[in-house]
Amino acid sequence: MGDDNSIVKEERLRKLWSQAKLSQEAGVAIRTIARVENGINCSELTKRRIAQALGKEVEYLFPL
Repeated sequence: MGDDNSIVKEERLRKLWSQAKLSQEAGVAIRTIARVENGINCSELTKRRIAQALGKEVEYLFPL
């Protein structure tokens, strides 16, 4: 379960961003970023916001 969304963490670290920076860029709470990176599911809107902030496709960051 936790491995699914490690892509978000990898992409965040590739940009040298903190969780706080990603949360600011995506317009979501920092706790949401932490949860996503730990494999906890989130809404489609949150997925889209994170993907847009990272410049990636939703399907890449959140594979089924």
